[in-house]
Amino acid sequence: MSNDNFDFDLPRLININYKYNDKNIDYCLDERDSEFIEKMNIKNLDLFENVMDTLDKDWFKQKQKKLQKIKLVDPMEYCDVCTRKETEDDPILVCQGCNVSVHRECYGSSFSKDEIFLCQCCIFHDLENICMFCNTKGGVMKITEDYKFGHILCVLFDKSLDFDNQISKEPIYTQEYKRIERKCNICGGTEATKVECSYGVCMNVYHMGCAIDKAHFDISNKISYCMEHDPGKRRNLFTSNSSILHVYSGYAKLTEKPVIRRKIKMMEWIDTEYNKIIKSEPKIYRDVWSEATEENRELVEKICQYWIYKRKRDKTYGVFYLRHTLNKQN
Repeated sequence: MSNDNFDFDLPRLININYKYNDKNIDYCLDERDSEFIEKMNIKNLDLFENVMDTLDKDWFKQKQKKLQKIKLVDPMEYCDVCTRKETEDDPILVCQGCNVSVHRECYGSSFSKDEIFLCQCCIFHDLENICMFCNTKGGVMKITEDYKFGHILCVLFDKSLDFDNQISKEPIYTQEYKRIERKCNICGGTEATKVECSYGVCMNVYHMGCAIDKAHFDISNKISYCMEHDPGKRRNLFTSNSSILHVYSGYAKLTEKPVIRRKIKMMEWIDTEYNKIIKSEPKIYRDVWSEATEENRELVEKICQYWIYKRKRDKTYGVFYLRHTLNKQN
């Protein structure tokens, strides 16, 4: 299942205490830079790197200053995936970008409770952050090998989907993905991914978004039952042991201790102060033109225009300065 050619090197977060040495040039040319340099016939590569480095670091520092002043959001009392509360061994992390809360283990995160956490949708905020399986926003998502997003819950309950790494739950493995074409038993729609009822020969299927607060979802065993075959409801209809055994004959054998998700919707995203700062448009904070000579002033202006264009287009992939761990403020 593993894709050996996939370089899954995710950027991390802005370190609000990190300090760069302005005397050093840390900027590295990439392919897009080379194309611009060739097009503009730029001979002075040192000048180009110096201007780009200065603009990046100034932009980074301004974000740092703003982030140091914000109040961090507190986690919800339950995890969006399993809906259980926090435990000592499995803390709940809250994304400072969208306010979604999730157990560290449910998300597959290496973050501790003492670190500030951003989910992948907020790290890659310039991508279309809609679940490619159920076509909805909100909830906890992970990224695919081709930089699309999918709900953890959608992956868990679709037999054609899986995680390439079961511990980190990333990337989502989609090479065997096959969408069920039958109508959703709740809304009647045929589009998007649907979950199959695990009961016997039941043919009911339903969208995750339609059924998440209605159907039975066992997280640990990755099985789901429609409203008609919800084991929690059906048991209450019978009083004799023989009736109960008959009812339960169509249910899948459990291999793990069941973790039943509460019948509630996935969490809605909230655009936090942190996310507003992270997503802010690139801006030139220093008068770099004043540092230019008469001979290179026009070139410096072109480089500045290019920097604005590049950072607007490529907000999370190419910005080296946004790839640092962000430690929690004391």
